[in-house]
Amino acid sequence: MSWLMRTHFKTATDFIKKNRMRSVLTVLGITIGVASITLILTLAGGVRRTLGEQVETSVETGGLIVLRPKPLDSGSLTDIFTTATLQGGFGRSSLRQSDVDTINELKLDEGSLKAAPLIIDETIVGSSGGDQVAADKVTGPTPNKITNDKFAANVISTTENLQHILDLQILEGDFLASPRPASVTIGHDTAMRLFNTTEAIGKSVFLRGRSLLVTCVLGKIDQPINFNNVNLDDSIFLTVPTYESLFGSAEIQQINVKADRTAAPNPAATQKLADRIKKVLLPGHYNEESFEVLTGTEVLKSTNDFLEGISTAMSIVAAVSLLVGGIGIMNIMLVSVSERTREIGIRKAVGASNRHIMLQFMFESLVLSLIGGIIGFLLGWAASWLVIFWTPFQPVMTWQIAGQMLAASAIVGTIFGMYPALKASRKNPIESLRYYR
Repeated sequence: MSWLMRTHFKTATDFIKKNRMRSVLTVLGITIGVASITLILTLAGGVRRTLGEQVETSVETGGLIVLRPKPLDSGSLTDIFTTATLQGGFGRSSLRQSDVDTINELKLDEGSLKAAPLIIDETIVGSSGGDQVAADKVTGPTPNKITNDKFAANVISTTENLQHILDLQILEGDFLASPRPASVTIGHDTAMRLFNTTEAIGKSVFLRGRSLLVTCVLGKIDQPINFNNVNLDDSIFLTVPTYESLFGSAEIQQINVKADRTAAPNPAATQKLADRIKKVLLPGHYNEESFEVLTGTEVLKSTNDFLEGISTAMSIVAAVSLLVGGIGIMNIMLVSVSERTREIGIRKAVGASNRHIMLQFMFESLVLSLIGGIIGFLLGWAASWLVIFWTPFQPVMTWQIAGQMLAASAIVGTIFGMYPALKASRKNPIESLRYYR
């Protein structure tokens, strides 16, 4: 049997070598499809690892606990996209300011406890009557000329505790600590886009037609993609009263909690504190679990679900190339069967069975598909490393991804090579011997 398999493999490779250009064009669809899916999966893995490292760092430096509204239970792709973003929970959150105050009042045996709410809105670039962020054209010297009058940005309402919880680096000023009610803290990218410089203290931004004084500028964040599901570099931070004066009443979409202990933190202690927080807050919610208290990797659940949904949707689109490639393989194999009809008759005349003929053409289809899959996998891997120049994270390649891509190529080659192989095996040997090209 092994000798027969080697013979089929040699026959397949000889056929491919003999028809190089036709073989290259045949496997092109497989190559593009596998390369696209490989790129998508490796980049999604990179995002997951980046977020995981952030959570691990927060756990190591102090127990990180996140409170979020209870997500929808339908499990549909639409609900995953909605609940994975904080803005998706806006308008139906069960979290309240009283929950933040209750958590801040909790006493620990050692260390301190800090809680910060997150109320996030997205500004919309539009007319003067719409939501917009615009640089003050009056303030600022000529060298700091405004580069953009208005642009879309994240508006985050929170408290000064957020700086300690997320360990935000300050370039200048004090994070949300100014006594002025109409003051803001801006992220690094926001400062650059508005003023073309990070020296923005004393300048003004216009939000919803109101002038707000910049009193703090954040440093560049190495990983703007984070478990808060918002780019902090491209954000404007307001106190809760300032936010409500601009946007009206708001509902808290997330509460970040961090315990700063004198002793080394551990997952068991963090989970115990999370259970305590849940127990304390439940009476204020009529003992209904309308919120969830997350620790460790649980913090990333909604984000991972979102990434998985995005990866699946994009992979399905990319898989169309595999389908096209499979059809191309079937088409070229049908041509090959027609061209080699006399060869099939000769093989059957000297004793080859229908099974042997079928295996011969199945091997050729499988080899073509695997060649396209291997080339596509290598191209996708190389492309994922080129993407790091434009993204803040590195791709992650695993043996599972490599195995999945090779398996997908083998399945495509097997399925689309089945019909031509069966057609070849069922040819009448007498009529095949009479065939001349």
